[in-house]
Amino acid sequence: MEIKYQRADEITDYLLHHERATLDKKEPFVIDGKRHELKVYRLPLNLLIYNIKNGRFAAELHELEASEGRRIDPEKEKDKVKIEDLLLREKIKSDWLKDSITSVGQLQPATITHDGFIVNGNRRAAVLNRLFKETGDQRFGFLEVARLPEDVSAPDIWRFEAGFQLAVELKVDYRPINELLKIREGLDYGLTYQEIALILGGENTVETVRHKLN
Repeated sequence: MEIKYQRADEITDYLLHHERATLDKKEPFVIDGKRHELKVYRLPLNLLIYNIKNGRFAAELHELEASEGRRIDPEKEKDKVKIEDLLLREKIKSDWLKDSITSVGQLQPATITHDGFIVNGNRRAAVLNRLFKETGDQRFGFLEVARLPEDVSAPDIWRFEAGFQLAVELKVDYRPINELLKIREGLDYGLTYQEIALILGGENTVETVRHKLN
């Protein structure tokens, strides 16, 4: 994913001028096979961008773009609303998350690229944004995030997304087509069938991964 330096600079500038945005928390992330402890920040939602083209809502996004006959741009306000509608379409899960955030706040930090694309936590961001619009309560206008380094590789981001979102115990959130799109993306990034099978865990093997793609 190409870094958009203007937004990256805006986030860095915000952090420089808001010391309280740096929280006393850290989140682990594996980069080049080594564990790193990333700082967690509290950032305004308007500095962040939804990123669902490679995640558990990828197929739904493809369907939306096909019906619209154009690419959905998460940086445009009208498309941002459309993406939020996709993220919040599962009413039971969305209502549960909304009640939880209203009662006790955000419990788990999201993860963003250096320039503000949300790698993990898009639904949380959507819930917070809707709550902010509905209530005007400033506490809902921010997302707690671990910010990835500028030089983190696309394969490392894939490993994180796949390990977190496609792991066997969480795979219920994925439609089959989204799982296949994610596996294909891993291959495009140069991961081997064996590495993908290990990340997915459970009963996944080189043979089952090949079979799914076939």
